[in-house]
This record gives sequence, C-alpha cells and structure tokens, in this order.
Amino acid sequence: MSITTQSKTAGFSLPEMILSVAVLAILVTISFSTILQFLDQQRVKEEEKDLNEIKKALEAMVRDVGTLPVDEDDPSFDSNNDWAEQIARYSNLSEDEIRIDRWTRPRVYRVLAAPEVFRDAEFDVFYATVFSGGSDGQEDPDSLLGGTDWWDDQPLEEDAVTDYGAISLADDDMIVKFTDYKIKTESYFRTAERLKRIAEALETYAQVKLNEALVDNETQRETNLDCGDAANASVDPDTGIQDDTGVLCNAAPGAGAIPYLNVASELFYPPSQDAESIADNATYNDKTTQDVDPFIGTNDNVSVFDPVTDRVENVDDDDLRKEGMVSLMRLLGLPDSHCCNALELVADAASAASETMERPFFYFSNPRPRSTLAGVVTCGSRRSVPPFLPPRITVDYKIDDGSGTPTDPPTCG
Repeated sequence: MSITTQSKTAGFSLPEMILSVAVLAILVTISFSTILQFLDQQRVKEEEKDLNEIKKALEAMVRDVGTLPVDEDDPSFDSNNDWAEQIARYSNLSEDEIRIDRWTRPRVYRVLAAPEVFRDAEFDVFYATVFSGGSDGQEDPDSLLGGTDWWDDQPLEEDAVTDYGAISLADDDMIVKFTDYKIKTESYFRTAERLKRIAEALETYAQVKLNEALVDNETQRETNLDCGDAANASVDPDTGIQDDTGVLCNAAPGAGAIPYLNVASELFYPPSQDAESIADNATYNDKTTQDVDPFIGTNDNVSVFDPVTDRVENVDDDDLRKEGMVSLMRLLGLPDSHCCNALELVADAASAASETMERPFFYFSNPRPRSTLAGVVTCGSRRSVPPFLPPRITVDYKIDDGSGTPTDPPTCG
C-alpha cells in the first residue's frame, strides 16, 4: 500500500489584503505628514539663521558706510541695485539667498531714517525690518503688521518709529528687526570723548609752550645779569643793555635781549587757517609755529578750509581738512582717529575704492566771539590782542550769514 502526501500553500484572502493595504496607507500617511512637518521645521530653523545673517549684514553696512539701502517705496529706489545686492557685500549669503526666503518667496524689506535728539546732538537713526510670511507665504491676521503704519505707509513717516516698536508676529510669520540707535549713541560718546581730549591737549600744549618761553626768557635774564656783574655795570636784564653806556654788555658771552619780549600778548595754540577770509592778526609765539612746520609745511598753520573754493565745504575740503587735523593730533600726541567725528561718514576722496571716512572736525585757534541781538546770533571781531577766546573745535561749520539763532548759531571760527 502506498501513501501519497499533498502539500498545499495557503495565500492571503481578499479581506486580509484589503486590511493590509489600509494599514499600510495609514502608516504612509502618518509618516509623510511627519516628514513634511520635519522638513518645515528645518526650513524655519534655516530661515531664522538667514534672517540673523541679514541682520549682521545690515549692521556691518551701517558701520562701514553709515547708511542702509532704501526700500522699494523710496523715490530713489534702484531695482538694479536693490537692498539684497547692497548688503550681500557684507554677508556670506548670496543676493538671491538674501532676497528669497526658505520657501522660495521674496522677503519684504522696509527701512526708515528718523531724526533723533540725544543730549546735545541730532542725528538720523535707521529702523529696518526684513519679513518672511513663512510656509504659507502670507501675513497672519493676528500679526501686528498690517494694522500699523509701519507696513501701510508708503513711504514711511517719522511717526512710524512707534509702530516699529509695536510689531509682533503670530503663527508662522517671521521677521528680523535692526536699528543702529546703539551704534549712533556709542559714536556720540566716542566723539564727545575725542573733543574733550583735544581741548585738554590744546591747553596742556599751550601751557607747556608758554612755560618754555618763560624759562628761555629767565635764562637770558640771568645771563645778562651775570654779564653786568662781570663788567661791574648796571644792565637791563630784558635787553642786556648797560644803563650807563647804552651799549650791549659784552663782558660775558650770550648777553642780549630776551627771546620773547611780548610773551604776555602772544598765542601759544597751533594756529589755524583764517576762516571766512577774516584775517587773524594775533601774534603766535615762535615756539608754536616752529612746531607746526614739520607737520604742515611752511604755512605755519593747521589747514581748516580750502581757500581755492572760498572755504565752501566739499569733498576736497573734507580731505584737505583731515590732513590738517591728523597733523594736529600728532602734534598734540593724540591718536590719528581723534581728528574726526565718529557720528558722520563722508566720501574719502583719497580712496580709489570710493570708501568712506569719518568727517574731520573743524579747528579754530583764535575764534571770534558771538553776540546776540533781538534773537539773532552774529560773530564779533576777531581779537588781535588779549584777552583771547580758547580754541574752538566743532563737528560742523555754519557761516555767519545773519540767520544764526541761539539754538543754531554761526560757528564764528
């Protein structure tokens, strides 16, 4: 008798297949949603990083050139040199990476330059925002953007600074805010410190030169008196002349007049160039003019204006004045950087790369007095004899054209 064994391979039934496919679909759906959420979270992190990089670029630009790009609502906006192109020079991001967010939509850039008064100075402060609508590419209704003048005014008005401070976001909206207010106030304190140190250095310099002149005079007097003693004669200590003969004492070498007969009526500050073609007829002590020559040349003065342009302020004038002010700083033993106003940047004519420089101060060794009559401030006559006013160092220059006021007086250099 033979026994036959039959093998049967069982498959999935139709209900089992339907259930398996359904479970697989659910798992795929859940996984895909999780993957999408993960990818979007990654984009959010990358967008935050990009916005911070853009903020750093805005700060670097304002520190370098003292300004920020205008936005598209400004009349001077140039689409061929927009904000992204300008700040890309200060960032590791490319122009497109700055202009387009992580969801491949354009970011929105807005900027306002508003005048601010800080202590005794007034300067423009920049307020800027760069906005991304996030994954949906739109401003969320709960975000405080569209309800403020900051987003609606075209162009922005000065009162939009309040709206800038009130900006808040909701949902997936993203924004970076930048203002150079702190940079400007730091520059203010740096400028004030420079002016203070220059004033102190000028007073120290003048006192040292005066003392040197007085010592030289006293040394000569002692020589003259010694000569008189040797010649058994009465001698005028200031001139070395014998009273009884009227001739120079020659009993000892070195007799003669003291070197600085008019020391009490001379100025001991480094002399500046005349301002507004009003001659400075004061007498400057030789010790001061001899000190200035190696720095300036043979003009015996610190250049303040360019006489070729009738002292009207222009780029060449800034460049010329900086040379003189740097020389003055070296003469006074101060750093070269003390020559200039850290609050204001101007074009550097000496730079082939169109760079900027801090605007040089204005220096006047024998300034004119100011007088006020009926609310109008004008300049008086420059002194040629004592008493003299102390030197005047200013961040700006205003000509005496009859429009001066107590709050905006002429410089009177």
